[in-house]
Amino acid sequence: METKLITFAEYMEQSLYGPRGYYSSGSAKTGRAGDYFTAPEVSPIFGKLLSRIFCNWRSQFSTEGFDLVETGAGEGHLTQVISEATERGKGTFEGETRFTAVEKSETRRAVLSGVAATLRNPLKIVSELTELEPGSVSGCLFANELIDALPVHRVRFSAGRLTEGYVRPEDGHFEISWQSPSTKHLAAYFERLQTTLPDAYETEVNLAMRDWIASAARVLSRGLIVLIDYGRPALDYYAPERNRGTLRCFSGHHVIDPFRKSAHSAVPEATSLDWTSDVDFTSLALDAREAGLQILGYMDLGSFLMLGADDLLREKSLSQAEAVGLRYLMHPEGMGAQFQVLILGKNLEPAAWKFRGNRLRQLGIRGIEC
Repeated sequence: METKLITFAEYMEQSLYGPRGYYSSGSAKTGRAGDYFTAPEVSPIFGKLLSRIFCNWRSQFSTEGFDLVETGAGEGHLTQVISEATERGKGTFEGETRFTAVEKSETRRAVLSGVAATLRNPLKIVSELTELEPGSVSGCLFANELIDALPVHRVRFSAGRLTEGYVRPEDGHFEISWQSPSTKHLAAYFERLQTTLPDAYETEVNLAMRDWIASAARVLSRGLIVLIDYGRPALDYYAPERNRGTLRCFSGHHVIDPFRKSAHSAVPEATSLDWTSDVDFTSLALDAREAGLQILGYMDLGSFLMLGADDLLREKSLSQAEAVGLRYLMHPEGMGAQFQVLILGKNLEPAAWKFRGNRLRQLGIRGIEC
């Protein structure tokens, strides 16, 4: 009996978050012995800089409690560094600070529980943002490399017509069958961008980030959302030279193209791979605005980290190892230019939130200039 076709987004969801999925099964490994590095593993200075930035922002709020919510917290590397950095030295938070870690993987939540036991600050752990009460967060909600791991739809333009990619779950080589779109939201995605792509152009569409940002907006009563990820504005994202999209897999720090026909026999099982695609930051910002959020800032990671690095450099408090880590995180050929940062707000006065290095105009959204 022939297996039913499913959308590529459903296939990617199963591969990452299904019962045997990369994240849900505990297969996901980061760091030198894993499949990829994240900024917190490059150097603890990343978390220290975030702590300093959040502390500076905290001063613009009232003296009442302040929430720090990390979504996609993984095994807690970043939350641990930020929590420890707030306990000592200059830049410590004033008043009560409430820490929350949101992590979908049960395996990783178990690790987080062990991390929580070592922290002086209490750490609340939940699996989804929906477990938090609407309007219960006042402060900052942040995510590092979360949006890129959400399932995406694979689409193709043929003779001016939009089609969607479907696969059979048992096809280890991911043979695509192009058919009519499963949802009208795919066409609406490109209509909103006023983008028409040429024939045979293949790319991906992240519809899941719309629901995620709506959930984030729902739990935030007042404060900021900071999203750090690799990607680019729509104009660059859908450039002619990117006619095969940005979807790729990582395994043992090697990039794997699951669609390359010559590599079918060499592609590992889908659930052993880290599936990822770049973030279309223009569409993410538009999703945020539709969810009632304010679009306050957009910049590369190097510029963002300078918001916290200035103080540390003046204090000359960096160790040699931290200085090396900082150079890599900020260097254009390291993470500094590859990663982008989107800063959103809710119930804030935009004039009070100005960021050096802000390049909102790059998003190409009408009515937003910086």
